[in-house]
Amino acid sequence: MSLARNSTKGITGYLYFDSESFIQEIEGVEADVAALYRSICSDGRHEGIRTVLAQDSETRVFGEWTMAFHDGDKDGGLLQKTFGSRAPASLDESDGEQILRFLRNLSIGSAEIIPVAQTDPLTEA
Repeated sequence: MSLARNSTKGITGYLYFDSESFIQEIEGVEADVAALYRSICSDGRHEGIRTVLAQDSETRVFGEWTMAFHDGDKDGGLLQKTFGSRAPASLDESDGEQILRFLRNLSIGSAEIIPVAQTDPLTEA
């Protein structure tokens, strides 16, 4: 359901998950991203949600996918190797740019990814 909703709204991005945490980059029109974020925050299955980076961009980084997915349980602790033992519990806004680089590196093949749904890159960010 969320993939279909994201696709109709033009939401793209990247989701990293390991047995303890999610890290997600969400791209799209600001109002649609804000609505999705509110929905995620109000979902009782999620806790400890925080924004570590919010920015406007002319282009999408992850526009090839509706939402790509990386299974962090299969990468040998890449999140902890990158951010140390403090990850993810104490990642905050000061780590935002590094987290975005982490996700970008995953998307260009530094680790296996599973493209969940293909979509044409959108010209409107």
